[in-house]
Amino acid sequence: MKIAIIAPPYPLEEAPSPPLGVTYVAAACEQAGCEVRIFDYIVRRYTKEKLAVELDKFIPDIVGATSVTMNFKGAAAIIQDVKRHNPDIITMMGGPHVSYDWANTLKNYPEID
Repeated sequence: MKIAIIAPPYPLEEAPSPPLGVTYVAAACEQAGCEVRIFDYIVRRYTKEKLAVELDKFIPDIVGATSVTMNFKGAAAIIQDVKRHNPDIITMMGGPHVSYDWANTLKNYPEID
């Protein structure tokens, strides 16, 4: 199984600390036998075109993203872009915002599986 994990951009000039939660999830998935790629859009600027190239190159079965409240809408928009690019990819989100407001997240963002 191939899994892409997205570290979405923050709406700040200064980037926060490295996305350790994303790396922990990636390590656990690798230990379970999955092939994993991290799409780090904190360091590298996000564009739909960049996402499309990375999805076509890696061809993941699953794409997950993390978010805090500050970058939730941007992270959800990236997941929407994933589904528009390939509706067959299973999408997930996690992180503090989604854990706190999971019911509204699933209700308002049907692209998140």
